[in-house]
Amino acid sequence: MSDIRRYKIEVTGRVQGVGYRAFVLRVAESMEIKGFVKNQYDGSVLIEAEGPAEKLQFFLDQCKAGPGWAHVSEVTKNELPVEGSVLFKIAR
Repeated sequence: MSDIRRYKIEVTGRVQGVGYRAFVLRVAESMEIKGFVKNQYDGSVLIEAEGPAEKLQFFLDQCKAGPGWAHVSEVTKNELPVEGSVLFKIAR
């Protein structure tokens, strides 16, 4: 069985108004990653992602790349306790 992890991921740069959250949702769903993505008031994007460690690494790489209109300046991650999320959603 895979090692399940949960990360708090903060993304800065031009990541709002460019389809970044929809991009993250598509990537997460395609990889069976659970959690959420949401815009922050400071212009950054917050992601909590839970899944197998090897899939999360690829997911992080995709978050760093972003969609075509985005420009990701920085991605930070911190490990959180696993919550057992059952889906991935765009949170408000």
